[in-house]
Amino acid sequence: MVTEQQERVSRLEGAYEQVDRRLDDMNLSIERVWTEASNIRTEMNNLRTEMNSRINNLYILIAGSWITLMGAIIGLYIKG
Repeated sequence: MVTEQQERVSRLEGAYEQVDRRLDDMNLSIERVWTEASNIRTEMNNLRTEMNSRINNLYILIAGSWITLMGAIIGLYIKG
């Protein structure tokens, strides 16, 4: 009877050790996912910054082209 109880206890201890190892693996997996998510957020912020910079450059180019065109039209109107 005592040996049966000892076997049950040892089996439970083994099961608890397996659960503990699996939980550790799960925690590591979750940490990897959070790290990857953080890396993705950083990359998205970098991309957003680059896109804003390019859009601002496009605005400057469009404004410069508009000013040049208006200057040419006014110059032709005054000459003509």
